[in-house]
Amino acid sequence: MAGDRRRQHDIHDHQVEYFASENGLTPDLTWELILKHGNSRKAVIEAAQGLKGDDRQQGRPAPHAEH
Repeated sequence: MAGDRRRQHDIHDHQVEYFASENGLTPDLTWELILKHGNSRKAVIEAAQGLKGDDRQQGRPAPHAEH
């Protein structure tokens, strides 16, 4: 998992916190998505959209989500 730590150092915490708040996620969940899907903004947004509402933990819909 050393590669995961290296990747985390490349992405600053404040960027993750901003992305999380912008997309209705928690920072921890955002890190999980980054580690699972890579640090492509598009890939993480798509993964977040695929989560169930209760997994998002803040109750806001994903960007571009249909209601």
